[in-house]
Amino acid sequence: MDENQRKEDNQAGENPMQPPTLGRTAQLKSAQSLVTFGIIAGPVSMLLGGVLVSSIALACSIIAYVKVRGVISSEESIDATARAIQRQALVALAVSSVALVFNAIYLVIMMPSIIEAVSSGDLSTMFDFGNMPGQQTPPAETSSIWG
Repeated sequence: MDENQRKEDNQAGENPMQPPTLGRTAQLKSAQSLVTFGIIAGPVSMLLGGVLVSSIALACSIIAYVKVRGVISSEESIDATARAIQRQALVALAVSSVALVFNAIYLVIMMPSIIEAVSSGDLSTMFDFGNMPGQQTPPAETSSIWG
């Protein structure tokens, strides 16, 4: 009789050899952490990080959205917590996507002056210090920052 019960359990999809998966609460908590990073890192990348940070924020937002959709699709009844995290994941997707687009546009616009400054060693082509009121740059002996 015990063998018959084991066969029924294995036919129902319960394999004792498979590792246990994360529970619903753990999935939602993980998704919430990723959403929080996506919402915060998107705007911060506009100030500090650039394309790399906004790309990581977008990846975290996508992963969070997929996790929440997986939790919602596996349940018959959907609670308010899962819906709220799903809405937050959509906001994180939007914020990080906009940040990535703006950072990419800025990188494309600035790339010629960055390449020129790196190849010549003269940072004055990138940063025009002479146009700032009240400040003057000291006369440079050479045009290279390396001396």
